[in-house]
Amino acid sequence: MAPIGLTDVAITDFVVNQRHGVKGLVDIISPKTLPSCYFQLPEKRVTTERLIMESPTTGKGFIQIVNHGVSVDEQNELRAAGRGFFDLPTEEKKRYWEGSSVSETAWYMTSFNPYKEAKLEWRDSQV
Repeated sequence: MAPIGLTDVAITDFVVNQRHGVKGLVDIISPKTLPSCYFQLPEKRVTTERLIMESPTTGKGFIQIVNHGVSVDEQNELRAAGRGFFDLPTEEKKRYWEGSSVSETAWYMTSFNPYKEAKLEWRDSQV
């Protein structure tokens, strides 16, 4: 697939309107070609480590991280199934796009919505 012109409009069209999702965008670009407005500086990124270290010490409350009884094998199977879906060809994933999915119980969507959000969270989901 040929790279797209990397303007906000072109990125939105490619990811949302053409239903390639964020994964489709990642597959055709590199960090060197993506406009800098789509990057968050490393020191500003929220990481699990920062949440664990900072949250309990900067306010009231606590953090508890648990898997709610989900076995390691089940977690690994779920991750493998997710990777299998997101590694499918774009045309196959498009069949499951939210609102026009070939399945009544599963669909593909992106959280990338510049029409509704000031800050963009880049994440595709398979539900």
